[in-house]
Amino acid sequence: MKHHIIRIAALCLLTVLALSAVSCSGNKVDVPDGMQLCSDDSLEYCFFVPAGWIVNSSSGTTGAYRAMNIPVSVTVTAHAPESALNVDGYWDLCEEDYKSEFKNYKFISETPTTVAGLNAMDYVYEADFSGETYRFCQTIFIERSLFYIITYTATAEHYETYLPDLAQMKAEFLFR
Repeated sequence: MKHHIIRIAALCLLTVLALSAVSCSGNKVDVPDGMQLCSDDSLEYCFFVPAGWIVNSSSGTTGAYRAMNIPVSVTVTAHAPESALNVDGYWDLCEEDYKSEFKNYKFISETPTTVAGLNAMDYVYEADFSGETYRFCQTIFIERSLFYIITYTATAEHYETYLPDLAQMKAEFLFR
């Protein structure tokens, strides 16, 4: 009898784990292989990160980081525009702030891309913090009158290493 109860409890636990791994709560969104859900049900999107990344929801944004000892992170934010802007106009406003706020700000590149089937732009730049040079890639796109920004941050030495992870995150991004 004791073994029967343990088997039933184990089956129930496995069922709960399996259901939580393949759904985005009530919206039944499949989690891609090798990924984990990083966003919660209150958001209009599902953001997936590789299974090896650590999800961080304590900052009030959707985000994850690679490991405690690896200075690599990614966040997703959404902003309502204060005026009629396109992606380039929004970037221009952000860049003005970066130039004044960041030490040794340096623009690197801009490249068209897509996220969730939408036109987007990747803006890459560098800046110094605490004696270390960081490189950023901000992917900006518009959906439902909101600007969405996926920000990838890494030290210059780690930046290239995790670009494939960033590409996978952007490829799997979807709206509910």
